[in-house]
Amino acid sequence: MLVEAFRHLITPCPRHLRRMDYLKEAIGLKARYGRNRDAWAPHLGESRELIASAADMCAGGGRAVVIGSGLLLDIPLDVLCRRFADVVLVDILHMPEARKAAAKYPNVLFDQRDVTGIVEPLYRQVVDGVAADIPAVAYLPLQGADLVVSSNILSQLPIRPSLFAGRAKIHSAQAMDTLARRVIEKHLDALAAFPGAVCLITETQHQWSDGETVVETSDPLLGVDIPGGLRLNSRKWTWDFAPHPERDRRLDLRFTVEGFMRPGIAGT
Repeated sequence: MLVEAFRHLITPCPRHLRRMDYLKEAIGLKARYGRNRDAWAPHLGESRELIASAADMCAGGGRAVVIGSGLLLDIPLDVLCRRFADVVLVDILHMPEARKAAAKYPNVLFDQRDVTGIVEPLYRQVVDGVAADIPAVAYLPLQGADLVVSSNILSQLPIRPSLFAGRAKIHSAQAMDTLARRVIEKHLDALAAFPGAVCLITETQHQWSDGETVVETSDPLLGVDIPGGLRLNSRKWTWDFAPHPERDRRLDLRFTVEGFMRPGIAGT
């Protein structure tokens, strides 16, 4: 915990992202991976394999865009860099270890952005009392791309904004639930409208389990359905996200993860 606290102090980060706990979350994710490396390995391998397969659907030589590149644990960066002229890594915060890992690839570009468009408006509303101007579409940098990868990010997009606004009590719980679903829908709409190849990897169920007995389940996508046009070449696996006692003394937290690959839309 002391190491994490020190990293929080020394890591460069925009003020609003620090206050909304994006930096804390990224540091905590790295620490959680360190504690659960073996349990996460099958999920990370499945994710990398699916992304590599999606890259094989493309002729290569163009551009790949990875939404939710994070710490690059689930991204086969070497495969993408060999196949595409440019690989754009998109995340709201690029940690130093991700930049270091990508430094040996001259065709990697970093794009630090909030793909939802709601993070800073909600922050300004809480801190400055400025009415939040919520965009109608997702901010995905897809111009000129041949492949877009949305990697284990879909269910995470509304979490930090919802928690921050919830603590400030600027919106009702019902209003925040509606906004959270809309964030997920806009992301899916943007992927579905993209004419190039799409690789989508997302959690579709959370399970608290006592051994093999499922105690509780929840829907991380909040009832939002993945469009049929994206539900192609699907795979499904389990991510042992938090084996006990990581989150609970007795219970394990497991995610059902689904991955989809849609080739480019013919005629576009």
